[in-house]
Amino acid sequence: MKVIPLAFGFIAIVLAVLSLLQGIKEVRIARSARGWLATAATIVEGTFVPISVTVGRARRTEFMVKLVYQYRASAILMTGTSIRSDNMPVTFLTPAAANKYIDSLRANAALQAWVDPENPSRAVLERGKITGIVVSFWTALFLGVLGAFAVFIGLPA
Repeated sequence: MKVIPLAFGFIAIVLAVLSLLQGIKEVRIARSARGWLATAATIVEGTFVPISVTVGRARRTEFMVKLVYQYRASAILMTGTSIRSDNMPVTFLTPAAANKYIDSLRANAALQAWVDPENPSRAVLERGKITGIVVSFWTALFLGVLGAFAVFIGLPA
């Protein structure tokens, strides 16, 4: 019995399960936001910050949008910063694309924020996106197959 492949395999399988559980959590959050209430919103501030992203072996700079917006919940003026209900950042490859997105939100007279009726301090501008489960699923599948293969190699013949 080979201990290193077995240990590696079990660790990969545990990470696969954790990745899948994270994806399921993100789906639940996104689905719960579908029942949130719509209210008018106004962009107060819109900026972007450069972030370093690793894609394969290459590193590149993307531009993450940061917004501050106001909305009304129960006649109280509130401030929000969350864009998406799945908590994934909104990023663009160029500063011009990030600015175009921010400007399109500022120009949108009918911009809506989606407010959690159980907690009005929680609001998002985009709701119901479930992109996280796709990433989590493929990560879990890759790690699961890799882990199963390593366990198979480590088992006695």
